[in-house]
Amino acid sequence: MRYTLTDDNAIVIDYHAVTDKPTLVNITNHAYFNLSGNPAESVSDHLLQINADNYLQCDSELIPTGEIVPLKGLPIDFSVPVKVGKNLNADFTEIVKGKGFALAYVINRGMEEMTYAAKLTHPESGRTLEVYSNQPSLQVYNAWLMDGSDVGKNGIPYKCGAGIVLETQAYPDAPSHADFPSIRLNPDEVYHHKAIYKFGID
Repeated sequence: MRYTLTDDNAIVIDYHAVTDKPTLVNITNHAYFNLSGNPAESVSDHLLQINADNYLQCDSELIPTGEIVPLKGLPIDFSVPVKVGKNLNADFTEIVKGKGFALAYVINRGMEEMTYAAKLTHPESGRTLEVYSNQPSLQVYNAWLMDGSDVGKNGIPYKCGAGIVLETQAYPDAPSHADFPSIRLNPDEVYHHKAIYKFGID
């Protein structure tokens, strides 16, 4: 892995892997973002837009079923900017009611290597985070499992919704679903995954 901080306020993560035997590779990172600058503040009022028209349907244990489902009309549709916490009380299988979600969105990709995946905005400050990647999906998790037992800056406990994770990656659970793109890496191949997290002001 290589981390690069650019002059235009982006963090670039380059993942490379090789193997001497066939193996499965799907590497990502689990960084939490809260653009308010206050870890005690929930990200529920952040605006999130995801460049995706479909997602990987999950069962009640949040494991992909193998079905790729259109997002239109669903409470997890972020194809236009929506507050992260807007639909947390929706009666929907993939939402842990009143808390959050952990879902893989199928990014709308063209022929280019790097594709715009998502944008997170803190309306009050105008701070933004744009995500770009060469991977087919974006796993989104709004920290609903945080319960205050982990303590961050200035002794502030991280509570439910204290951050949001935007993981660029291949489809999760790909080996269990023949229709998903393969994550097998062979000895004569090189795995390359690139992700860009670009910060700005609107």
